[in-house]
Amino acid sequence: MTVKAVVLNARASTRAPGHKRWALIAVLIALPTVAVLGVVLSGLWGGSPDDTEHLMRYVLPKVIPNTALLVTLVVLFATLLGTVSAALVEFCEFPGRRVLQVLLLLPLSFPGYVLAFIYLGLFDYTGPVQSFFRDQFDVSLSASTGSLPGLSFVLTLALFPYVYMLARTGFASQGRRAFEVASSCQMSPMQAFRRAVLPLSMPWIAAGALLVAMETLADFGTVSVFNYDTFTTAIYKTWFGLFSLQGALKLASLLLLLITVFVAIERYFALRRKRTTQAWGKPTRFTLSTAWAWSASLLLILVVAAGFMVPVAQLLVWSFGAGFSEWNSSYWSLVKSSVVLGVVSALLIAALSLLLVFAQRRHDSLLTRLAVRTAGLGYALPGTLLAVGVFVAV
Repeated sequence: MTVKAVVLNARASTRAPGHKRWALIAVLIALPTVAVLGVVLSGLWGGSPDDTEHLMRYVLPKVIPNTALLVTLVVLFATLLGTVSAALVEFCEFPGRRVLQVLLLLPLSFPGYVLAFIYLGLFDYTGPVQSFFRDQFDVSLSASTGSLPGLSFVLTLALFPYVYMLARTGFASQGRRAFEVASSCQMSPMQAFRRAVLPLSMPWIAAGALLVAMETLADFGTVSVFNYDTFTTAIYKTWFGLFSLQGALKLASLLLLLITVFVAIERYFALRRKRTTQAWGKPTRFTLSTAWAWSASLLLILVVAAGFMVPVAQLLVWSFGAGFSEWNSSYWSLVKSSVVLGVVSALLIAALSLLLVFAQRRHDSLLTRLAVRTAGLGYALPGTLLAVGVFVAV
């Protein structure tokens, strides 16, 4: 039997009538997502004229530029920081490289709203930074909770590891081969990186940037702490402040259309990554001069310090400062609720994910693939958007 015949028989076996139940399982898992998406999209045509006029006159003129500016700044800085960090770790030798390549992932352990709370506390009027400047230089700094630079800084620290991880994957899969080809063309290492490695790794970097964009669009806690109005906060305020569920649904539908564009772009770059030949092997690393090597170490140490060490230190200071005087049984209730919610969610997600994987494996049809991709769209959708869709649906 030829190889082609074996492949055809394998594909036929995965589509046997007995395996159609797996397609049904995938469709059933995807149905809640389809229902929520349908409800949210219906908001484009529903709602009273008064709600629509209020949104068009008072909400959207502020929310759209705010959201666009925030996403642009965070994507720009997170992509730059993540790409530079990945390039240094992957292609350069400097003191502490092996440790720093792991530590650069630690900012992911901090939710954005926790980082926002910590940095606002640090720069608050009674915080250590302003107190130091007042005591030493008799200078009073202004800390605004609506600060776009501060919000962009916090979200960049929280989200740049997405770009860092994917950029490292792109550099590792393309870098060695690209450097070999570039060196044969008499290019310097910097020219090779700029003209060969970076373009070939762009699908990975773009995927990380799109993840950052979708996470920024979906963020609610961080922008709430900074009191900065975006689509997510506007949905919440319209729902619970103006008591207009239809107005919140209309905003959610507009946000869904925007996220659909980002998802489509992400799928495009995912296809490009699949078409790109990977050449894994021992990485090509260059020995920097002493000054440049220590500069690279210092830069990455500062990034790790800002994204992890300083927040941890501040949390410890606050914890030991408060002691156990404010500890009561309500904290145990919060801990219990958080742990139960996390464990139950993790188990449900793992179980449903395994069922989807088995469904596509056992019945690889167009219907199954669509159901699997639809079920996975929930990750790209903001929590406020899902909340509005679920509330209206049930």
